[in-house]
Amino acid sequence: MTMFTPRVTAGFTRAASATAYAALDLVANSTTAADVAPLVFAKAARRAQSSGTISGASVVLEAASGSVAMPSALELLLFRAAPFADGAYPADNAPLVGASGALTEAALKNLVGRFQFTSFLQGGAAVAQAAGQPIDRAITPFSLYGAGETARDLYGLLYLPTGASWTPGNVAYDFSLALDVYQD
Repeated sequence: MTMFTPRVTAGFTRAASATAYAALDLVANSTTAADVAPLVFAKAARRAQSSGTISGASVVLEAASGSVAMPSALELLLFRAAPFADGAYPADNAPLVGASGALTEAALKNLVGRFQFTSFLQGGAAVAQAAGQPIDRAITPFSLYGAGETARDLYGLLYLPTGASWTPGNVAYDFSLALDVYQD
């Protein structure tokens, strides 16, 4: 069996807003819930309904102006199917998980894995990067079997884990995420 090891990427721009984030809040592309879209890691699987293993993840934050304000931690949730229907996502800076969170049992059944980013490296005034550590296991296997006839993508949501906080300032941020995938 030949293994392919692409780096699959996804990203979004978080609109400028000075509102501070609390633990368990979603970090997303829109403050309007109906406009929020998940991260789509296109072609994470080599073929439809196939599988693979994620060995690592990274996130880069870039402030549109001024200096980057780094969050204390971020966590990436990965799903084998979109976790919400279009228009049903919580808004940026709204609770995603926890007792008041929007994440449903149906979404959690499609959860592939979680990566936590806790150590940010600043690379210039406006840029910071962090490598993600898998939570629960050293590598994160996934299977898209049964996720749909043409399923090759993984879906992601970024949020602040328990105990984390972030005061971004009234600045837009570009988020670029990457997964290191061993494709079967």
